Amino acid sequence: MKTLLTVILLASLSFLLAGGAKDTPYTTVTAGGITLNYRVTDDMQHLDCQLSATTTGWVAVGFAPTSGMANANFIIGYHSGGNTFIRDDWGTSASSHASDVSLGGTNNIVTSSSTETGGVTQLNFIIPLNSGDSFDRILAIGQTYNIILGRGINGGDSFTASHSSVGSASITLTMPVSNDDSVIPQPGDNITLSLSPNPFSSFLNITAKSRDGHALSLRMYDAKGQEVMKWNPASDNIITWDGSGYPSGVYFILASGPQGSTLQKAVKLK
Repeated sequence: MKTLLTVILLASLSFLLAGGAKDTPYTTVTAGGITLNYRVTDDMQHLDCQLSATTTGWVAVGFAPTSGMANANFIIGYHSGGNTFIRDDWGTSASSHASDVSLGGTNNIVTSSSTETGGVTQLNFIIPLNSGDSFDRILAIGQTYNIILGRGINGGDSFTASHSSVGSASITLTMPVSNDDSVIPQPGDNITLSLSPNPFSSFLNITAKSRDGHALSLRMYDAKGQEVMKWNPASDNIITWDGSGYPSGVYFILASGPQGSTLQKAVKLK
């Protein structure tokens, strides 16, 4: 029979999985006077971006260029007359880009919106990490990419208006993480639980220790709250789990003993 604390932990897990926790916070980079806020979406399939700069013209970001603008996946857009104008482009050379559609590809922007307030233009958009289009770069969680940031001159409401400034930076795509992980209790008074490496790609080392020396029961749950694996009892409380055959995503490990339980989250990369 589960202890009361175990029940509380699992209830908290259900709450988190049901969307009770806040959204993943954005990561911010700024270069050339242009700011990009970005985060991987909860489905781990898309990149959610907010691109802003002090201009009444266009703003743009190019992902993973190879030389100058070449081979970068560009998103460029502007706000005009209360409407959003946005385009999915490809870096055709070190100094030029063209729309994917004109090159025989497709526009893979999932959603978009924009604002222009107080001389600042902001472009919001979501794109796939892997669209399948040859004129888009594949982006992977856990990887770091160079980016190009640019803004157009004031009043440059077209995709061909002159640049005002450009900058370069790098971004690292991380797994979506709750902004309010405190919904999962972490008592830790009687049980210590450590996971390494975390995030992991294949093998996960799970070490659980009880201060009173009791053997602990270990359970692993996937992001849907379904039990994936159990070790009961864990004689030495040290487990190496081979997750190479399991999908990437979030997993939860619950360590339980006679005096209580504790829960931690592990992230498996592709």
